[in-house]
Amino acid sequence: MRKMSWTVVGITIFTFLLGSSGVQAATTVEPYADGRDGYLTMPLFSVGETVPRLGDPTESYRMVGLPDGLGATATSAGLELYMNHEFESDVLSRPVVGGAQVRGAFVSRWVMNASGDPVGGDLAFRSVFQDNRYLGPIATASNTSPAFGRFCSANMAGEGHGFDREIFFTNEEAGGADSFDGRGGQTVAIFDGQAHALSRLGHFTKENDVVRPNDGRRTIIM
Repeated sequence: MRKMSWTVVGITIFTFLLGSSGVQAATTVEPYADGRDGYLTMPLFSVGETVPRLGDPTESYRMVGLPDGLGATATSAGLELYMNHEFESDVLSRPVVGGAQVRGAFVSRWVMNASGDPVGGDLAFRSVFQDNRYLGPIATASNTSPAFGRFCSANMAGEGHGFDREIFFTNEEAGGADSFDGRGGQTVAIFDGQAHALSRLGHFTKENDVVRPNDGRRTIIM
């Protein structure tokens, strides 16, 4: 069965709108917006909260700051949610509790159950590429891999857009020396645990790239 995917952009706490039914929120954080006309806004989780790490539930994965663009893919058990963290390229954060400090912007992958509760999380990519050229592991405080700058909005694309798999597209809003290759912001494609900076889509401070739905031989990215 074909997966369904969609994109949510530019929010810092993600919510579901639910009918007033006494459903309990998964976090104690107050909602940013009030429900109207019989609906309530239920925060799911927020910065500083942790879930078991995907692949190793003995470790914990933390939602760190500056969440921005989101993309989600439906699964049989709920959904997978990809989340940008819009750090500048020299900022350090520690999403894996007790793990290495990640340098610059990165993306988290969250697994949510059918109720919308987060049940696991981890880094969405562990290696970085310039186009198809491997440059190294994700940038950390202890390595020399190039770091991304300010991941902003995002777009999830898949089979309905002409691809053979789900690909999360994000963008650097950084410019010049603060960007991945020092030449200006790039579009970045994230799939299979890899992040590929796409130089042929140009170098400039980017807000978003949107993939036009199409199942033909050509794929248009705007």
